[in-house]
Amino acid sequence: MKAFKQTLLGKKTVTLSLLVLTAGPALGARHYIDPPDNGVYYACVAEGTQIVLANGTSASIQSIRIGARVTAQANEQYHLASTRARTSPAFVSANVVRTYASRNDQQAYEVRDDKQHRLIGTDDHPIVTRNRGVVTLSALHVGDVLISDTGPSRVTRIAKVQYTGKVYNLLLGTSSGNAKANTYTHTYFANGILVGDMKLQVTLQDKQD
Repeated sequence: MKAFKQTLLGKKTVTLSLLVLTAGPALGARHYIDPPDNGVYYACVAEGTQIVLANGTSASIQSIRIGARVTAQANEQYHLASTRARTSPAFVSANVVRTYASRNDQQAYEVRDDKQHRLIGTDDHPIVTRNRGVVTLSALHVGDVLISDTGPSRVTRIAKVQYTGKVYNLLLGTSSGNAKANTYTHTYFANGILVGDMKLQVTLQDKQD
């Protein structure tokens, strides 16, 4: 994981067991694959999870390619600065700069809220809450306030589930039409619930270390 963080945050060049299947055009570039037993840890969401795109439509996470644009949060400070309740944040368009796919060998969790959203992901996937900031999926509590695509919602269920399918994640980069948000757009809506991308996972783990 240390080597991965150094590569992701641009601190130095290292070699990882990540394979680029094809360079391809931007919208057609394939996923980076995590081969088994390489020791690199990813927090991801289940195959079939619907991601809200910048144009308001949705697409399954496994169909999203480099160059696609998704709806992201505009200001990172909203969920990293404090845990006080806040007003709804603004959202912008963010570019997908890398996608990840892996077989799931981690404990999966299911979260449901009072607005009929349901999400399955790995235990350490970052989830944005309004009352506790960014927490891992496994650390959610019933009653936590999420940010959903239909407004604030409350967690009604969080439980371990059996899931052995593929899992996916995104790395988001420069936002379009909002230069100030370039480094802050590291969230996206997964099945209607605001979650973190790969960089936010690293940020959260650094804060916990």
